[in-house]
Amino acid sequence: LYMSPPLYHLNPSELEKNKKCIKQHYDFFSPLHQIVCFEPLNEFAWLTEDRMVQKAVYGNKVSLIANFKEGVFTFKENKIPPKSILAIWNETGKTAIYKPSAPDLKN
Repeated sequence: LYMSPPLYHLNPSELEKNKKCIKQHYDFFSPLHQIVCFEPLNEFAWLTEDRMVQKAVYGNKVSLIANFKEGVFTFKENKIPPKSILAIWNETGKTAIYKPSAPDLKN
């Protein structure tokens, strides 16, 4: 959501345990970072009163909607699973959802 890459503190054992999650994270966020790395944050909003669903728009190119809730959140007909992010490429309308697969890697 904040377009900052994660910091992983790994040893060989932790890498082996979490490499699927790290690869999934890289595969989803790396293309986004390449698109928006020099774009301004044009909009930020909390979409729910409890601030558990947040929206960020980068350079009018990509919108990210993060659902930190325990339940599904619907945004413009897109169902966002709990603890997941919806990416919308604003120019094309393409969407993708990132849903972490490894419960032991927190962020």
